Amino acid sequence: MIEIRAYHREFTKASTNETNSHAGEVQRELYVLLDRLEELIEAEAKERTKTVDLLLVSCFIARLLNGALTISCESAKDTTAMFQTLEVARFAERNQMVER
Repeated sequence: MIEIRAYHREFTKASTNETNSHAGEVQRELYVLLDRLEELIEAEAKERTKTVDLLLVSCFIARLLNGALTISCESAKDTTAMFQTLEVARFAERNQMVER
């Protein structure tokens, strides 16, 4: 998490030069998502269970930071495809909510 937060700080510095009001919305959403990601990581480590939300939040953070994303499930092409479909659907849903 330390590396992600450091990258986020640098991303924030770079995006503050933008006059786009959308950049402020992205920054607010990133703060919320980073806090949520930290909670999910701690919960997963404590409970030793796997949660799809951890992957989804990570995907949203990567996209908002203009980062690259690769998903690969070991020996499970169907699982990878299903997750990618879920991620795209949730991302589209989030974008529709933002536009309203």
